[in-house]
Amino acid sequence: MIILNEDLLDKRILEAIPHRSPFLLVDKIEELKEDIVITSLTIDPSYPVFKGHFPQFPIYPGVLSSEGLYQSSGIFYYFNKVKDNTRTGVIKNSTMNYTSAIIPNNNLDKIYYHVKLIKDNKFLCTFEGKIIYQDKVAVEGTWDIYSMPNKLLQRMAK
Repeated sequence: MIILNEDLLDKRILEAIPHRSPFLLVDKIEELKEDIVITSLTIDPSYPVFKGHFPQFPIYPGVLSSEGLYQSSGIFYYFNKVKDNTRTGVIKNSTMNYTSAIIPNNNLDKIYYHVKLIKDNKFLCTFEGKIIYQDKVAVEGTWDIYSMPNKLLQRMAK
């Protein structure tokens, strides 16, 4: 669970993706170009997740790291590719390598999500990305997101 400081939150993120606190894992858009987005999350050692995920040796969970990358790709898609009335979501995690632990310290450090579009089909986009924490690559991988009109998703759900 992450409770974001609302004063630090880039309001464009709320426009781009449906996630909200405590599951919003991006708080700033650092850079946005036609094939790349860099976003960030300020890591506060007082976040409740650190009290429950290895409390004697708090580590930011890998699943949340991956989700931050996925949310960043959703932000990228919204500002660069979105069509009206479409929804995106992760459909495939091809690889995710955790190379360095994200360990909070007494400072408010940032996780930087670097996400790049590498393949764009009609309903499927492939991304590669990495997380930089304290000047080291902590996570890197590739994944696919889908994009479908809301009407089609509603029909499929019936």
